[in-house]
Amino acid sequence: MSDLLSLPDIKTIEPPQENETDMMFKVEAVGPPECCPNSLPNT
Repeated sequence: MSDLLSLPDIKTIEPPQENETDMMFKVEAVGPPECCPNSLPNT
């Protein structure tokens, strides 16, 4: 599957779904996150 997003840290895991006006990509991160979202301070 070609990577239409061309983002180095994101991998598409399913072909894009599209209609007349939108495209939806199902993606996953290539590596682990740098920090846990739960440990971020509330702003």
